[in-house]
Amino acid sequence: MTPPLLPQRLVRHLIDARFAEAALGDLSEIFDDEVRSAPRRARFRYWRRAAGVCWHLHRRRPRPAPHSSGDSLMLTMLRDFVRGARLFVSQPAFSWAAVVTLALAIGANTLIFNIANILVLKPLPFDRPDRLGWILGTIPGASPDRAGTSLPEYAAFRDEVSTFTQLAAWRRQPVTMRERDQSDRVLAQMVIGNLQGLWGLKAARGRLLSAADEQPGSPRVAVLAHQFWTARFGADERVIGRSFVIDGVPHTIVGVVAPDIELGNISEIDVWLPYSGDPALASRAYRGWRPVGRLREHATIADAHVQVAAIVERLRREHPDTNRDWTARVGTTRQALGGANTWLVLSLLSIVVGLLLLLACANVMNLLIARLIGRRQELAVRTALGATRGRVVRQIIGESLMLGMAGGLLGLLVAWVGLAGVHAVSTEPFFRQLQMDFGVVLFAVALAFVTPLAVSVIPTLRVLRDDVRATLSEGSTRTVGSATAARGRSALVVLQVSLAVTLLIVAALVVQSMQAIVVADLGYDPSPLVSAQIDVARWKTEDDQAALRLRQRVLARVRDIPGVEAAALATVLPALQFADNVPFDIGGRSTGDERDRPTAGLTVVSADYFSVIGVPLLAGRGFEAADASSPRAVVVVSAEAARRFWPSSSEALGSTVRIADPSGAPIEAAVIGVARNVANPMITEPPVPTLYLLDEHRPTRTTNVILRAAAPASLARPLRQAIGEVDPDLPAYQLRTVTAAMEDENSSNLLLSGMFAAFATIAILLAMAGLYGVMSYAVSQRSGEIAVRLALGAPTRVIARQVIGQSVKLSIVGIAIGAVCAYGLARSIASLLFGVTPADVVTYGVAIALTLVASLVATWLPMRRAATIDPLESLRRT
Repeated sequence: MTPPLLPQRLVRHLIDARFAEAALGDLSEIFDDEVRSAPRRARFRYWRRAAGVCWHLHRRRPRPAPHSSGDSLMLTMLRDFVRGARLFVSQPAFSWAAVVTLALAIGANTLIFNIANILVLKPLPFDRPDRLGWILGTIPGASPDRAGTSLPEYAAFRDEVSTFTQLAAWRRQPVTMRERDQSDRVLAQMVIGNLQGLWGLKAARGRLLSAADEQPGSPRVAVLAHQFWTARFGADERVIGRSFVIDGVPHTIVGVVAPDIELGNISEIDVWLPYSGDPALASRAYRGWRPVGRLREHATIADAHVQVAAIVERLRREHPDTNRDWTARVGTTRQALGGANTWLVLSLLSIVVGLLLLLACANVMNLLIARLIGRRQELAVRTALGATRGRVVRQIIGESLMLGMAGGLLGLLVAWVGLAGVHAVSTEPFFRQLQMDFGVVLFAVALAFVTPLAVSVIPTLRVLRDDVRATLSEGSTRTVGSATAARGRSALVVLQVSLAVTLLIVAALVVQSMQAIVVADLGYDPSPLVSAQIDVARWKTEDDQAALRLRQRVLARVRDIPGVEAAALATVLPALQFADNVPFDIGGRSTGDERDRPTAGLTVVSADYFSVIGVPLLAGRGFEAADASSPRAVVVVSAEAARRFWPSSSEALGSTVRIADPSGAPIEAAVIGVARNVANPMITEPPVPTLYLLDEHRPTRTTNVILRAAAPASLARPLRQAIGEVDPDLPAYQLRTVTAAMEDENSSNLLLSGMFAAFATIAILLAMAGLYGVMSYAVSQRSGEIAVRLALGAPTRVIARQVIGQSVKLSIVGIAIGAVCAYGLARSIASLLFGVTPADVVTYGVAIALTLVASLVATWLPMRRAATIDPLESLRRT
């Protein structure tokens, strides 16, 4: 049955729309109800006839009247949003594809912005932090800018650096805080000078520390951190004025610091103490102090650095034994709070999520272009009926903003879920600060508005370039796009694939590096070990032998704990803590210049340390019980020390070393064995040459109690109780299995590797979706051509091969561009890579193969649709 020329209701509204632009919204509904619901054979005849009527009306239309008031403009914008909501509901597949794509990109960018907000944008809790200069020290074998300074060096800087109006210093140390019968190990911030005033801190209760509190004979006072006051004392104001015993000395609590300072690692501080004049902390060899000063007006960080560098050079000449390898520089507050790798990782994450956002934009842009091409007749009819180009553009932007708003809301959910995962995985105090605050939400909202506006630019330009008469004369919505349009869509696909390959390769390199750090060979098996740290402070006893006997009583007691197989003492946990770096001489060998004197890490252990830890001896023997009572010291050296300082391990055995001891006279010891290397605490660095001395031959105060057991996790409470039984004033801290300690150290690496893996997965999925969309659209546009070829006898495999060939060509071009970009980006982050090179062939090969497989998967449905087109049905539609 032949359909009428046009439904009467449609004709009536077409005529009404000539005189009232407001009828355009109703016109769209009629198109949906009458034209798109018509029988398939009649649908395109309706379009052709409607196009003819519209072109006739377009030639005779009056000039549209401008908006008479702001209310009409707002009403028009409201109608655009309503129209966008209708399209969202009427085209759920397109809408959800665009919304989910935007949500993933917005969520990832919001999560990384949260990190950048803390490190870069959020105001630091200091008074004028840009006017603070931090003196950052460095020594070989330690993390850059984390060595600190000694008290004599601090005094030289305080007296001679004229660019600072004032200079203060701080250090952190665990202390024993006891009230009545309860002892706790807390972290103290010990300060010299007016540090709290220099930082601009305020007191929430009571007062802060003052310079008078450091004077000899002054009453011992302490100030509590706000979080410790709240958690330990329930924010009880009566704690002010109470007395507590801290490291054996009564201290009066005089105040509570306001919580504004609790940022990052600073939030771990429990109590603030003035420097009490401990001589052990005043040694030139002890570099635990962190100086910070306030710059004079018009002085710069560079000016302060010049003066500090001159003092460092002078101290090298005057004190070659302790200052030979030590350097210092002046850094900004941001540099002091984060290491060099912190900013590199943040920059890399920002680049990655930025590329992910570009990939999402390209994907949504392709979807918008495909939808607008399908709506060219509808938009041309609107223009012919009197709608201005600006009116149509506003409609397109309104529809895009509707998608952006939905994507932004869902993106906030994605960011919130990602943030919850970050909190669950990481143990770092910094990551606990990440919150979905107002600034982060505002950033996500801004992305939700800016992103759809950006992706609407090219589709809008296409609409503005369209010729209304030519579009209406085409008479069908299924016209094949121009060659320029096809090239544009192909370029977007190439962009998507290249971005996905770049992200995939870089993420794979970073993930491999992080995983290599996590699974690196430590030189021993930590799984059966549990440890606790104890500190026999000098306030308990000045006698080193008494301290030794106390440690030995602890060792004997913990060996009796049920389930303990063996126990030992060690000043550092291997691969977790840095040993003190000490210079030494090799007997009978001239060291020449003082700068050529060898140095090594010194670890003080009990006799059965190597058997408890499980570090094998490569040559010679380990410590024996008789060595502890022998007046002559013996030493075991690591394989790295033997390789570096002796021609061979056999020549190291029997030689004599003279070890400089900052706390006393040099120690002469005979080398009796060579132990296997343990990993450097900075896993990416080579092993540190190490000397092992017996506890009896070198006084020490702080040590780790290490137990070997079949079920180490069950020994935490018995170990704490056993140490408390020996001495209630000797609380155990950092009590954990060594495996848990390693996991804590690697939590940031696991978190970062998870982020990069997630971003790479999102990138490859978005690339697949983009390729699928373009190939599906290309097949639908060529359905008439394909039908003719099939009707003429072309095999379906030829059609399928052409579809696959087009997809593979686009993918190969994108892969080539992406691989080149990935190599350039990987070269710039080479310092972050460990166990893999920027040009790792396997990584590139796997990434390329995965991308090709993904492109084939994305092309499979369009290829199948092209191969199964019914020629007769398709030709009837044409």
